[in-house]
Amino acid sequence: MPPSRSGGTRDEGIEWWNSGGFAFVPADQNRAGSGEAVAPTHTKLAEQRNNVEHELSNAVYSDRRAHRSCSEIGAMLGVSKQAAQRMHGLKASV
Repeated sequence: MPPSRSGGTRDEGIEWWNSGGFAFVPADQNRAGSGEAVAPTHTKLAEQRNNVEHELSNAVYSDRRAHRSCSEIGAMLGVSKQAAQRMHGLKASV
């Protein structure tokens, strides 16, 4: 689980990210002779983002069907209930 916004350090966050198979490569290193094209990297990241968004939407939908409140879902996502409602088009009841 990632460090919370209020706790943990940047280095802990990067360590967590890398432990999940995500590699942090600064933009200047990527362009400076790594041999990897920037566009395919962006395409791969966009695909991963879409997959994560799809899985997250499914999880939020399941939570709402299980009668979890928008406040609970927002807390699990680390955002306010209003942000969770906006991000996922949640209504007060299902």
